[in-house]
Amino acid sequence: LGDAIMSPVQFDSNADRMPVYMIWDYTSPTGIGRLVAIEELSYSEKYIKMVAPFKWFTKDGKPPADVPECGFDGSLCIYDNSQSIAGGVLGSLVLVSIIIAAFYYGIKKKIFEEELTKVSWKINFNDVKILSKPPGSQTSSKTMGSDSVGSSVSSNIQQVMNSSNIGQYQFNLVYIKMITRSHIVLTREDMIELKQMHGWSHENINNFLGASVDPPNMCVLFKFCTKGSLKNILENPDFKMDAMFAMSFVWDIIT
Repeated sequence: LGDAIMSPVQFDSNADRMPVYMIWDYTSPTGIGRLVAIEELSYSEKYIKMVAPFKWFTKDGKPPADVPECGFDGSLCIYDNSQSIAGGVLGSLVLVSIIIAAFYYGIKKKIFEEELTKVSWKINFNDVKILSKPPGSQTSSKTMGSDSVGSSVSSNIQQVMNSSNIGQYQFNLVYIKMITRSHIVLTREDMIELKQMHGWSHENINNFLGASVDPPNMCVLFKFCTKGSLKNILENPDFKMDAMFAMSFVWDIIT
Protein backbone atom coordinates (compact mmCIF):
# COMPACT_ATOMS: atom_id res chain seq x y z
CA LEU A 1 0.00 0.00 0.00
CA GLY A 2 1.38 3.37 -0.97
CA ASP A 3 0.23 6.95 -1.18
CA ALA A 4 -0.31 8.81 -4.43
CA ILE A 5 -1.23 12.39 -5.15
CA MET A 6 -4.97 11.68 -5.64
CA SER A 7 -5.59 8.56 -3.54
CA PRO A 8 -3.91 5.57 -1.92
CA VAL A 9 -2.38 3.02 -4.28
CA GLN A 10 -2.45 -0.75 -3.70
CA PHE A 11 -0.04 -3.35 -5.09
CA ASP A 12 -0.44 -7.10 -5.32
CA SER A 13 2.12 -9.76 -4.43
CA ASN A 14 3.78 -9.30 -7.82
CA ALA A 15 4.14 -5.59 -7.21
CA ASP A 16 1.49 -4.88 -9.84
CA ARG A 17 -0.71 -1.94 -9.10
CA MET A 18 -4.31 -2.73 -8.20
CA PRO A 19 -6.44 -0.53 -10.52
CA VAL A 20 -9.05 1.89 -9.33
CA TYR A 21 -11.76 2.93 -11.82
CA MET A 22 -13.81 6.09 -11.57
CA ILE A 23 -17.23 6.35 -13.19
CA TRP A 24 -18.28 9.75 -14.48
CA ASP A 25 -21.75 10.83 -15.54
CA TYR A 26 -22.03 13.13 -18.57
CA THR A 27 -25.82 13.02 -18.98
CA SER A 28 -26.26 16.41 -17.39
CA PRO A 29 -27.87 19.04 -19.66
CA THR A 30 -24.86 21.25 -19.02
CA GLY A 31 -22.54 18.59 -20.41
CA ILE A 32 -20.28 18.81 -17.38
CA GLY A 33 -19.24 15.43 -16.00
CA ARG A 34 -19.58 14.46 -12.36
CA LEU A 35 -18.04 11.61 -10.40
CA VAL A 36 -20.73 9.12 -9.38
CA ALA A 37 -18.90 5.90 -8.45
CA ILE A 38 -15.50 4.38 -7.80
CA GLU A 39 -14.67 0.76 -8.54
CA GLU A 40 -11.84 -0.63 -6.47
CA LEU A 41 -10.08 -3.97 -6.71
CA SER A 42 -8.53 -5.49 -3.60
CA TYR A 43 -6.82 -8.78 -2.99
CA SER A 44 -10.02 -10.58 -2.16
CA GLU A 45 -12.87 -8.64 -3.65
CA LYS A 46 -14.08 -6.02 -6.04
CA TYR A 47 -16.58 -3.43 -5.00
CA ILE A 48 -18.18 -0.25 -6.32
CA LYS A 49 -18.43 2.70 -4.03
CA MET A 50 -21.27 5.05 -4.98
CA VAL A 51 -20.37 8.69 -4.57
CA ALA A 52 -23.54 10.30 -5.98
CA PRO A 53 -26.99 9.10 -7.11
CA PHE A 54 -26.76 7.57 -10.55
CA LYS A 55 -29.02 5.58 -12.88
CA TRP A 56 -27.45 2.65 -14.70
CA PHE A 57 -28.68 2.47 -18.29
CA THR A 58 -29.02 -1.30 -18.31
CA LYS A 59 -32.07 -3.56 -18.61
CA ASP A 60 -32.17 -4.34 -14.90
CA GLY A 61 -30.86 -0.97 -13.70
CA LYS A 62 -27.79 -2.61 -12.16
CA PRO A 63 -24.10 -2.25 -12.97
CA PRO A 64 -23.10 -4.28 -16.04
CA ALA A 65 -21.56 -7.72 -15.56
CA ASP A 66 -17.86 -8.32 -16.05
CA VAL A 67 -18.60 -10.52 -19.07
CA PRO A 68 -21.67 -10.08 -21.34
CA GLU A 69 -24.26 -12.86 -21.36
CA CYS A 70 -23.08 -14.15 -24.74
CA GLY A 71 -19.45 -13.20 -24.23
CA PHE A 72 -17.58 -10.45 -25.95
CA ASP A 73 -17.56 -12.36 -29.26
CA GLY A 74 -20.99 -14.03 -28.91
CA SER A 75 -19.47 -17.50 -28.52
CA LEU A 76 -21.36 -18.26 -25.29
CA CYS A 77 -24.79 -18.22 -27.02
CA ILE A 78 -26.19 -20.61 -29.62
CA TYR A 79 -28.15 -18.82 -32.32
CA ASP A 80 -30.87 -20.39 -34.49
CA ASN A 81 -30.19 -19.10 -37.99
CA SER A 82 -33.04 -21.01 -39.65
CA GLN A 83 -35.40 -18.04 -39.47
CA SER A 84 -32.75 -15.71 -40.82
CA ILE A 85 -32.01 -18.10 -43.68
CA ALA A 86 -35.71 -18.53 -44.46
CA GLY A 87 -36.20 -14.77 -44.38
CA GLY A 88 -33.23 -14.28 -46.68
CA VAL A 89 -34.49 -16.88 -49.16
CA LEU A 90 -37.99 -15.39 -49.10
CA GLY A 91 -36.62 -11.89 -49.57
CA SER A 92 -34.49 -13.08 -52.49
CA LEU A 93 -37.49 -14.73 -54.14
CA VAL A 94 -39.56 -11.57 -53.73
CA LEU A 95 -36.72 -9.47 -55.16
CA VAL A 96 -36.29 -11.82 -58.14
CA SER A 97 -40.06 -11.79 -58.73
CA ILE A 98 -40.11 -8.00 -58.71
CA ILE A 99 -37.19 -7.88 -61.16
CA ILE A 100 -38.86 -10.39 -63.50
CA ALA A 101 -42.19 -8.53 -63.31
CA ALA A 102 -40.47 -5.21 -64.00
CA PHE A 103 -38.55 -6.73 -66.93
CA TYR A 104 -41.73 -8.28 -68.36
CA TYR A 105 -43.63 -5.01 -67.95
CA GLY A 106 -40.79 -3.10 -69.61
CA ILE A 107 -40.67 -5.49 -72.59
CA LYS A 108 -44.46 -5.43 -72.93
CA LYS A 109 -44.53 -1.64 -72.78
CA LYS A 110 -41.75 -1.41 -75.36
CA ILE A 111 -43.64 -3.71 -77.74
CA PHE A 112 -46.82 -1.70 -77.19
CA GLU A 113 -45.01 1.57 -77.92
CA GLU A 114 -43.48 0.10 -81.08
CA GLU A 115 -46.89 -1.08 -82.27
CA LEU A 116 -48.35 2.31 -81.40
CA THR A 117 -45.79 4.13 -83.54
CA LYS A 118 -46.45 1.80 -86.49
CA VAL A 119 -50.01 3.23 -86.74
CA SER A 120 -51.31 0.04 -88.36
CA TRP A 121 -54.76 1.65 -88.55
CA LYS A 122 -53.53 4.44 -90.84
CA ILE A 123 -54.44 4.09 -94.52
CA ASN A 124 -53.48 5.84 -97.72
CA PHE A 125 -56.55 7.40 -99.32
CA ASN A 126 -55.11 6.64 -102.76
CA ASP A 127 -55.62 2.95 -101.96
CA VAL A 128 -59.37 3.52 -101.57
CA LYS A 129 -61.47 3.07 -104.70
CA ILE A 130 -64.73 5.02 -104.80
CA LEU A 131 -67.57 2.92 -106.27
CA SER A 132 -70.62 4.13 -108.15
CA LYS A 133 -72.76 1.35 -106.65
CA PRO A 134 -72.14 -1.42 -104.15
CA PRO A 135 -71.22 -4.75 -105.74
CA GLY A 136 -73.74 -7.50 -105.05
CA SER A 137 -76.39 -5.08 -103.78
CA GLN A 138 -79.15 -6.93 -105.61
CA THR A 139 -78.12 -10.22 -104.05
CA SER A 140 -77.75 -8.77 -100.58
CA SER A 141 -81.22 -7.25 -100.72
CA LYS A 142 -82.73 -10.74 -100.71
CA THR A 143 -80.81 -12.11 -97.76
CA MET A 144 -83.64 -11.49 -95.27
CA GLY A 145 -86.08 -13.58 -97.25
CA SER A 146 -89.04 -11.17 -97.71
CA ASP A 147 -90.04 -8.51 -100.22
CA SER A 148 -90.57 -5.85 -97.55
CA VAL A 149 -87.15 -6.46 -96.06
CA GLY A 150 -85.55 -6.54 -99.49
CA SER A 151 -87.13 -3.26 -100.53
CA SER A 152 -86.03 -1.65 -97.24
CA VAL A 153 -82.47 -2.88 -97.67
CA SER A 154 -82.38 -1.72 -101.27
CA SER A 155 -83.65 1.69 -100.19
CA ASN A 156 -80.95 1.99 -97.51
CA ILE A 157 -78.21 0.94 -99.91
CA GLN A 158 -79.48 3.35 -102.53
CA GLN A 159 -79.36 6.21 -100.02
CA VAL A 160 -75.77 5.40 -99.11
CA MET A 161 -74.83 4.87 -102.75
CA ASN A 162 -76.20 8.29 -103.71
CA SER A 163 -73.98 9.91 -101.10
CA SER A 164 -70.86 8.48 -102.82
CA ASN A 165 -69.63 7.03 -99.52
CA ILE A 166 -69.14 3.47 -100.72
CA GLY A 167 -65.70 2.29 -101.69
CA GLN A 168 -63.36 -0.66 -101.90
CA TYR A 169 -60.22 -1.05 -99.82
CA GLN A 170 -58.02 -4.14 -99.86
CA PHE A 171 -60.80 -6.24 -101.44
CA ASN A 172 -63.24 -5.11 -98.73
CA LEU A 173 -66.44 -3.22 -99.39
CA VAL A 174 -66.23 -0.21 -97.08
CA TYR A 175 -68.29 2.72 -95.94
CA ILE A 176 -66.35 5.98 -96.10
CA LYS A 177 -67.06 8.56 -93.40
CA MET A 178 -65.48 11.81 -94.56
CA ILE A 179 -64.04 14.22 -91.96
CA THR A 180 -64.77 17.87 -92.67
CA ARG A 181 -61.76 19.45 -91.01
CA SER A 182 -58.71 21.25 -92.31
CA HIS A 183 -56.35 19.14 -90.20
CA ILE A 184 -56.31 16.65 -87.32
CA VAL A 185 -53.97 16.56 -84.33
CA LEU A 186 -53.95 13.15 -82.67
CA THR A 187 -53.00 12.80 -79.02
CA ARG A 188 -51.49 9.70 -77.47
CA GLU A 189 -54.91 8.75 -76.09
CA ASP A 190 -56.41 9.05 -79.59
CA MET A 191 -53.74 6.77 -81.06
CA ILE A 192 -54.28 4.18 -78.32
CA GLU A 193 -58.04 4.22 -78.94
CA LEU A 194 -57.58 3.89 -82.71
CA LYS A 195 -55.18 0.98 -82.18
CA GLN A 196 -57.69 -0.77 -79.92
CA MET A 197 -60.55 -0.19 -82.37
CA HIS A 198 -58.46 -1.56 -85.24
CA GLY A 199 -57.82 -4.75 -83.27
CA TRP A 200 -61.47 -5.45 -82.47
CA SER A 201 -63.20 -8.15 -84.46
CA HIS A 202 -66.70 -9.39 -83.64
CA GLU A 203 -69.70 -10.37 -85.71
CA ASN A 204 -71.91 -7.90 -83.81
CA ILE A 205 -69.51 -4.98 -84.26
CA ASN A 206 -69.09 -2.99 -87.45
CA ASN A 207 -65.36 -3.42 -87.94
CA PHE A 208 -63.17 -0.33 -88.02
CA LEU A 209 -60.80 -0.82 -90.96
CA GLY A 210 -58.68 2.30 -90.70
CA ALA A 211 -58.49 6.05 -91.10
CA SER A 212 -56.82 8.59 -93.33
CA VAL A 213 -55.64 11.65 -91.39
CA ASP A 214 -53.73 13.39 -94.18
CA PRO A 215 -55.53 16.40 -95.70
CA PRO A 216 -57.42 16.99 -97.86
CA ASN A 217 -58.88 13.46 -97.95
CA MET A 218 -59.42 12.72 -94.26
CA CYS A 219 -61.85 9.92 -93.57
CA VAL A 220 -62.70 6.86 -91.49
CA LEU A 221 -63.39 3.47 -93.06
CA PHE A 222 -65.84 0.92 -91.72
CA LYS A 223 -66.96 -2.37 -93.14
CA PHE A 224 -69.97 -1.76 -95.37
CA CYS A 225 -73.20 -3.24 -94.02
CA THR A 226 -74.95 -4.64 -97.07
CA LYS A 227 -78.21 -5.10 -95.17
CA GLY A 228 -78.49 -1.41 -94.45
CA SER A 229 -78.83 0.55 -91.24
CA LEU A 230 -80.74 -1.00 -88.35
CA LYS A 231 -82.15 2.42 -87.53
CA ASN A 232 -83.52 2.93 -91.03
CA ILE A 233 -85.04 -0.55 -91.10
CA LEU A 234 -86.81 -0.14 -87.75
CA GLU A 235 -88.11 3.34 -88.67
CA ASN A 236 -89.38 2.25 -92.10
CA PRO A 237 -93.22 2.03 -91.91
CA ASP A 238 -93.28 -0.29 -94.93
CA PHE A 239 -91.13 -2.84 -93.16
CA LYS A 240 -93.14 -5.68 -91.62
CA MET A 241 -91.37 -7.99 -89.16
CA ASP A 242 -92.99 -11.28 -88.21
CA ALA A 243 -92.52 -12.82 -84.75
CA MET A 244 -90.03 -15.46 -85.87
CA PHE A 245 -87.84 -12.94 -87.67
CA ALA A 246 -88.03 -10.51 -84.72
CA MET A 247 -86.94 -13.24 -82.30
CA SER A 248 -84.06 -14.22 -84.58
CA PHE A 249 -83.10 -10.57 -84.95
CA VAL A 250 -83.02 -10.00 -81.17
CA TRP A 251 -81.10 -13.22 -80.58
CA ASP A 252 -78.43 -12.18 -83.10
CA ILE A 253 -78.00 -8.84 -81.34
CA ILE A 254 -77.75 -10.41 -77.88
CA THR A 255 -75.31 -13.14 -78.84
